[in-house]
Amino acid sequence: MPKTKNRLFRLVQLQAIAFVVVYFLISNLFVVKFITNPNIYISFFSSLIFGSVSVFAFLYLFSHQNFLPFFKNLQGSQDKKEKKYLKSYIKYGKFLACIIVGILGGPIFLALTIRFLFPRSKNKYLIGFVSTFVSTVIVIFFGKSILELIRFKF
Repeated sequence: MPKTKNRLFRLVQLQAIAFVVVYFLISNLFVVKFITNPNIYISFFSSLIFGSVSVFAFLYLFSHQNFLPFFKNLQGSQDKKEKKYLKSYIKYGKFLACIIVGILGGPIFLALTIRFLFPRSKNKYLIGFVSTFVSTVIVIFFGKSILELIRFKF
């Protein structure tokens, strides 16, 4: 049981709130700036680095036991139901789910998905990096394609 039981917010939760606010403020600006950069390599690698750092930070915060104290209770009660569905998605299905969530939901939802699908995995950060890599390729490709389609000049 954490020592900060009576507090409204725990320190790790306040850190997460601060990080989310800063992330949302700068991420929209960065994504537009990365996509509109005329150099494809700068667009790709800047977006990859920003996305990877975001996923790693959120994954670290979500893995902290004081951040999601209800997760242990939820995990115990839902194990039977989860095993039924997750057996059909042994390895590659879970990994593909992480890639799809990374594309559609971004780093926050990707970190949560990794946290719930791979709770005891030692390769959480590798899964996050590879999912971010694939989603960055797709997002930059579609972003630049749409800008070229409307003939946006860089």
